[in-house]
Amino acid sequence: MTVAASPMLEPVGPVRLWTWPVVVVGGFVLGLVFGAPLYFVGRFVGEALFAPYGGHELARAAAEFLPLSLTLVGLALAGLIVAKAVYRRPMVSFVAPRPFRPGLMLAGFLGYLAVMGPVFYGVGQAAPEPGPLFDPTAPVDLKVAYVATMGLLILVAAAAEEALFRGLLLQMQAGTARLIPWLLFGPATLLFMAAHGTTQSHALVLYGALGAALAWAALRTGGLEASIGLHTAHNFGLMLFVGTVLDDLEKRSADPAFGSDVERVAGYAAALVPAVVVVLVTEVVARSLRSARATT
Repeated sequence: MTVAASPMLEPVGPVRLWTWPVVVVGGFVLGLVFGAPLYFVGRFVGEALFAPYGGHELARAAAEFLPLSLTLVGLALAGLIVAKAVYRRPMVSFVAPRPFRPGLMLAGFLGYLAVMGPVFYGVGQAAPEPGPLFDPTAPVDLKVAYVATMGLLILVAAAAEEALFRGLLLQMQAGTARLIPWLLFGPATLLFMAAHGTTQSHALVLYGALGAALAWAALRTGGLEASIGLHTAHNFGLMLFVGTVLDDLEKRSADPAFGSDVERVAGYAAALVPAVVVVLVTEVVARSLRSARATT
């Protein structure tokens, strides 16, 4: 399947000047209505669930990520509700124009971790402090609770982000960018970068390249299933082997120190690796999907 023929490029409806502002502004306002209470509910539940662990970093990280994940769900749900009302089509059609294919999501998840899992493990082992899964100060039951909680929340958050940035936005642009599909990568990628709230140049390269690669995955496979799996695998690997969400928040405002220009360039190159892996895994999944169709 070529990008131009992707079901994700089917126009959402007649192109009118008022639809974009209504969906964007309406989705943002309704997102605040949904997101604010979900954030506070998530904060209360997270603190209650992990209070027995006495403020350990893994407990604090899981408790912090819970309200953030629920807020993302509220924002995504709000955007889809407004889009449903404006374009008069089912909300699920913005996620998967065809029947949902969980096998693609699993394939994206496993394929990405098969390649990047050892990389994340190596990065975590080389770091001054051990990754969450290997923290000697964390009891086993806390590690189990952390893995289970973060696994579920990362999946939920990734699905919400994909629904917003690679589902709704791509299809809203389809009516005007169908002839030049590469234009689709711009707005969604820029908003994806901005949503992560970082000014660190290497992180901007990482999020920009990763956002564009995930958009490619959605277009190439004709739905968000593979991109949700890929996105989930990336975040899950980071949160298990490299660092917690608290580490990530602390590193967003300043560039890392490099001893030379060579190290700096190598750092930018390393930031592109996840995006390259996403594209490669997507191609394998898409070709496998095409082969399966040809034999049926």
